[in-house]
Amino acid sequence: MKKDTIKNTIVLDTSVIAFDPHCFDAFPKSNIVLHVGVLTELDKIKKFGNEAGKNARFFIRSLDKITENKEGTKFELDNGSTLIIDVSKGDASYLGDNAYEDNHLINCARIISQTNSQFGSSGKVILVSRDINLRMRAKAYNITAQDYDDASKNGESEDSYTGMLYINSPDLGAKLYESGALVVNDHKGLHGVYPNECIVFEDDEQNVIALGREKKGKIIQVHENNMWGIKPLNKEQAFASELLMDPDIPLVSLLGAAGTGKTLIALAAAMEMVINKNKYESLIVYRPMVSVGNELGFIPGSIDEKLMPWMAPITDCIEFIVNSKGKKKKSKQNNEQQGWQNILGQYSEKIRLEAMCYARGLSLHNVIILIDEAQNLSPSDMKTLLSRSGQNSKIFLTGDPGQVDVKGLDSTSNGLSRVSEIFKANSIAASLILTKGERSMLATEAARLM
Repeated sequence: MKKDTIKNTIVLDTSVIAFDPHCFDAFPKSNIVLHVGVLTELDKIKKFGNEAGKNARFFIRSLDKITENKEGTKFELDNGSTLIIDVSKGDASYLGDNAYEDNHLINCARIISQTNSQFGSSGKVILVSRDINLRMRAKAYNITAQDYDDASKNGESEDSYTGMLYINSPDLGAKLYESGALVVNDHKGLHGVYPNECIVFEDDEQNVIALGREKKGKIIQVHENNMWGIKPLNKEQAFASELLMDPDIPLVSLLGAAGTGKTLIALAAAMEMVINKNKYESLIVYRPMVSVGNELGFIPGSIDEKLMPWMAPITDCIEFIVNSKGKKKKSKQNNEQQGWQNILGQYSEKIRLEAMCYARGLSLHNVIILIDEAQNLSPSDMKTLLSRSGQNSKIFLTGDPGQVDVKGLDSTSNGLSRVSEIFKANSIAASLILTKGERSMLATEAARLM
C-alpha cells in the first residue's frame, strides 16, 4: 500500500468498539491505532451481558481472525487501512492517575502527534471517542478529537461503494453496444471493476454511449427490463432491474433516498419472476416494525391484522403494480380500483407478508425474500435473516441509510450499509445506490434538503 494513500491516523477509544464492533470499516485507507489499554478494557467488558459485552466479544473474535497466523504489531485490513497495536505503556502521570487507561490513551495520541511519527501518514492524528469528557481532555492538550458518528461519516463519505462506475471511453462504449459484451482483462480501462458493478460508458460531453455491468469476468450490455408492466425510468433503475432479474445473484441491495423507486422496482421484479415466469415458489416480504414518531400502542387482532399498518407501504406498491399499464381495473359499482388480492386471484397466495420476529430457525428454499427498510436492522439481525436463505433463493434488500430510526445505529453501522460494503467484492452479491428521485419533485427535494 502506498504511503500517499493514507489519510489519517485514528486512535480508537474503547467506547467506539463497544458501540460498533465493525468500526474499522468506517476508516478506510487510514492508520488505526489500538492501544493495549483498550484491549484490557475490552477484556473486562466482554463479560457483560448487555449490548456492549456482545459487541466486545464480537470485536475480539474479529481481531483474532485479523491477526491469525501473523506476528508483530501491524496488520493490513481489507479496506486499505493498517491496524497498529500500540503496546507502549509510557508515563501518563502528568495527566493524573497513571493507572487510568484514558490517560494512557491521551498520552498515546499526544506522542504520535508531537513526534510526527504517523506511521508514514501525511494526514492528521485523531482521537475518536464517544466519551465527551475524554474528548474535552484530549482537546485541552491540542489533540484533535471527534465523536465516532462525526468521524465515521467524514471518513467514509467519499469512499462509499455506490455500485456504479462512470467510464469516459466512447470507444469501449461503442464496442459494447456493437458486440454486447467485453472481456475485462482485454481492456486496461476495465481493470479493477468489482463483481456485478454497473458501468456507464460516456463521451467527453457526458453523453451516454452504453450501459453495462460486470458478470463473470465480462462486461455485458444492460437492456431495459419490463417487470409486470413497470419499466425503468432512468439508468439507475435500469441497472437495478438487471441485477434484480439475474438468477445468478442471490443477494441484491438497493440503497437510496425516498422516492428513488427501490421498493417498487424490487417488488415488480419479484412478482415478475414468481408469478409471471414461475422461477420461484413465492415472495416473502419482511419489514422492521419501527415507527416514525410516537407509536399507537397495542394493535388488536390476529398476526395478519397486526402486520397491516406496518405493511401498508408494501401493499400500496403492490396495488400500484397490479393496476399499472393497462391492468387498471375499475369496479362497476363504486368506480374504485380493485384490491390486489382480487386481481391476482389464486396467485395472491404466492405473496406472503410475514413478521420478522419469527424468522429465526427457518430455512427458506426456492423463494424471493424482500427485506424493506433494511437500514433499521443491526448487522446481527441482518446476519440472522440472510442465513435463512436456502437453495435457489434470492434476497432483495432495500432501504435508505440516511433515514435510520433505531437508536444505536447510524448511516454506516446499520445492517444494510454493512452488507453493501462487505459483499462489494463478492460475485454472489450486487449493491447499487439510487440517487434520482422519481416519486415527485417535492419528495426528491425533501430527501435532498432535509
